[in-house]
Amino acid sequence: MAKAQELALRYKVELAGIEHSERPAEEYTEEKQVRRKTFQAKYVEWIVRKHFNVSMVYGCDGQLFVIGKPTDIAFAKWVTEFLEGEFPRLWTAWQKQTQCGQGARVNYFYGVYTGLDAKLTENKRRVEGEAIIEAQMAGNANIAANYQLAVVNDKKALESAVTRFHPNVRYTGRANINIRHHDAISAGHSAGRQININRPLGGGSNNRRLR
Repeated sequence: MAKAQELALRYKVELAGIEHSERPAEEYTEEKQVRRKTFQAKYVEWIVRKHFNVSMVYGCDGQLFVIGKPTDIAFAKWVTEFLEGEFPRLWTAWQKQTQCGQGARVNYFYGVYTGLDAKLTENKRRVEGEAIIEAQMAGNANIAANYQLAVVNDKKALESAVTRFHPNVRYTGRANINIRHHDAISAGHSAGRQININRPLGGGSNNRRLR
C-alpha cells in the first residue's frame, strides 16, 4: 500500500508543478455503490477517507455514495475492497494463534487501523518531502507553495462537491472505542503497519501501475 500511495502522491506533486491550463481536467463526481456493512467497514472507511482523497455518504438500503475525482474514486474503491478482506484475514490468523475470544475483535481491528494509519501518515510526509525537494532541484522553486495551495484547494473542492451532491447530509462523530484488550490492540497495530498491497492497479491519466 505504501508504494501505491507513494506513486499517487508523487503524481499530485507533479501536477502542482504544471500550469493550471495544462493539467488533466478532472471534475468531481460521485459513484453509487451497494456495500454490505461489515464489522470492519468503519475502520476501512476511516483509512480511505483520510488518505485517499474521497468522501463517503451513506444512503438507504446499503447504498454508499463515494465522492471525488474519477481516478481517486477508482483507487479508493480498489483499496476498500482489499482492506475489507485484509482486516478479517489478519484477525483470523491472530485469533487462531492466540485462541482469544471474539470479544477481542473490535480492539484488534482498531489496532490494525491505528497501525496502518500511522504507516500511511509517515509515508505521506516522507514522499511529499522527497518529491518537493526533487522538483526544486529540477528548477521548480515554487513547487512547495504550489503543492500546499493545491492540497487546500482540493480539500475545499471535495467539501463543496459533497454539499452539491448531498445538500442535506448530516455528519456524525466517531463512536468511542471500548478498550478492553490491550494485547489485541498492540498486535493489531503491528499487523497494520505491515500491510502491503502487491496487486497492480493500472489507471490514472499518467498511465502508471500502482503496487
